[in-house]
Amino acid sequence: GMMGLGLTVASALVMLLVLTVIGYLSKRLFGKFMQHVFARMLERTPGLGALYNSIRQMVDALSGRNKDTFRRVVMVEFPRPGMWSIAFVTHEQPTVFSQAIGKPVVNVFIPAAPAPTTGVILQVSPEEVRETKLTVGEALGLLMSFGSVVPRPDGKE
Repeated sequence: GMMGLGLTVASALVMLLVLTVIGYLSKRLFGKFMQHVFARMLERTPGLGALYNSIRQMVDALSGRNKDTFRRVVMVEFPRPGMWSIAFVTHEQPTVFSQAIGKPVVNVFIPAAPAPTTGVILQVSPEEVRETKLTVGEALGLLMSFGSVVPRPDGKE
């Protein structure tokens, strides 16, 4: 019944997340060949193909192949003042939101851990955004490790 379907969808999503992470790592480690084989396999799986493609676009965006998307890794106060979250600036001048709010804002995407393909999009004032020296890859590593893999600051200068 319904229960079985929900379970199937949930397990498919979990599998997809694992595969996405493996795909991301294999791209890093074994380059294009592995990724190509891997992509073919997934695209042939009924139902997963479309889902894989949308997640792949997300991973492309996160891994910096889509150069405009995630330019800066920043911190914003979320979910309340005094608590800080890692965020990616996804758009520097979203005019449509700035007009609605009545002041300049930037779009930030706050990814969820350990699945950075989900999260929330916030519109925040530029002065509420704190710059970090993290690369997108480091930020993703941090999220996927539940915050336990933190890059050392000294190598960054």
